[in-house]
Amino acid sequence: MLAYLLEYYSENSMTHIGWMINVTKILPELSELSNHDYYGNYMDLILYKPCFGEMKYNFPIKKFRALSVCQDTLEVYVPLTNLLSTNSSDLFLYNKMREDILPNTYMVPLPNFTTHDAKIEGKSKKGIIPFLKKTFFPPGYKNFGDEKFSPFLQIKKNEEVFFSIPAIEAAINSRWHQAMAYWIRPLCLYAIFLILFAIILQFYKVQDVTEFTQVGSGIFYYIGLYLLVNEFMQIRKYKVKYITIFNLFDLSSIILGMIAVSLDFVFFVPIIYTVVTLILWIEMLLWLRLFSVIAINIFIFGNLLKKITPFFTFMFILIIGFANSIIFLLVTPSNLTYTLEDKNAEYSFTGPIQDNPVDTIWNAILSMYYLSTINLNSYSDDSLFKLFIFVANVVIVLVLFNMIIALMNDTFKKAKNDGNIGLLMYRKELIDDFERLDIPFNKLQLHDSPYICYLQDPNLMKKWMKKSQELRKTKLYSWFKESVDKENITYDGVDITPWYKLILSNENQDSISTPDHMTLWF
Repeated sequence: MLAYLLEYYSENSMTHIGWMINVTKILPELSELSNHDYYGNYMDLILYKPCFGEMKYNFPIKKFRALSVCQDTLEVYVPLTNLLSTNSSDLFLYNKMREDILPNTYMVPLPNFTTHDAKIEGKSKKGIIPFLKKTFFPPGYKNFGDEKFSPFLQIKKNEEVFFSIPAIEAAINSRWHQAMAYWIRPLCLYAIFLILFAIILQFYKVQDVTEFTQVGSGIFYYIGLYLLVNEFMQIRKYKVKYITIFNLFDLSSIILGMIAVSLDFVFFVPIIYTVVTLILWIEMLLWLRLFSVIAINIFIFGNLLKKITPFFTFMFILIIGFANSIIFLLVTPSNLTYTLEDKNAEYSFTGPIQDNPVDTIWNAILSMYYLSTINLNSYSDDSLFKLFIFVANVVIVLVLFNMIIALMNDTFKKAKNDGNIGLLMYRKELIDDFERLDIPFNKLQLHDSPYICYLQDPNLMKKWMKKSQELRKTKLYSWFKESVDKENITYDGVDITPWYKLILSNENQDSISTPDHMTLWF
């Protein structure tokens, strides 16, 4: 029954978005049934229905507000579907869409997919204490269950396939502008935290303690505590779900930074500050994932690293093997002695000992790694040594290094696609966290729109388009259709044969044509 309804709604929604209202409501429940025998594939199949990437915008309204126009992401807009006061500044946020762009405008087929229950929006408290609390302390979290939030936030599906759907990407981008406006503040605070860390260490290193240094230290510890409280609130909210590599890195970078500055008051240990400084700068780079271009490059780097790590492991084991072998072929040379004779005397000169580039296993490894830049043949005249160096050059320089270049070229394109997915997963996480914070939405100009539009980009959507074409003839109820007795179809004892025939009659028909004025459900 569910399969037939989902199929029927998704087919008719191409010209009438109202068909998907009920689908919007049940998507969170479907996402929790991924491992179910019968319902497990419903969520995956329905996301590749044409309506999730090919539903054209057919409203008469031509004024839109741009929500996301970032590079390498779908451009997202929302139509003006509510009345605005002539004195409202929001009028300037909406502009008429150009006629050449309008035919390329598509819709997310899920009405009210990202809108919240009005009860959770809250009101801003006034007074000195609420103002000070809001200014100097991070916000807490709303004490609501998931059912109070939008269907978008209730969906628990985090597989990469889910984030490759155009409609899902558009929904994420539509919520990103206000989430980013909030996360810019912690980014700025961490940037100040890092700058003060570098300045304070320099002043204390030369023992030049001034009032500026003391004030800077106070601000540094305040920001550190602010960021720590924010992390502890997340731990309290998400408990075990908080434990991820990135979250633990966020927490450890703040703690290590504060410990390093505290230790600087007592003694200076260069290795500690070197490691901590590097960690803090890496954390700064991770904070810059708020910006799409930087985020995609970071995720590309991470994906490349994951893909080439097995090859690097193989390469370094081979280099270590060559390095360990060459130690026994090159013996440390003795002092070179030269004799000079003339008619009256004979002179002996002793030259310096030639450096041995493979005297230790570590130096041997470095010599093998830099084999393309140094000439080891000059260190020995032994033919066996020269033959060994020739073989090492062929294997390490000619074969392995060129394999790396070829591997990087082959994996970069795939890594870039995965980088876009990583960006969307990261944004979804920050949006989810932001919209659960106890912040009045009206203070952040959070305008919920029941409809989300986006410009179709074949380069960003080609993976979905290909799979959607492959599944175009696959019906959600295929497993049921193969075993059904068409002469006796019942559900809970009720004869549903007429309804079943109605569904089948729509299977090979074009979508129902609906007048333009009927497409507006607001």
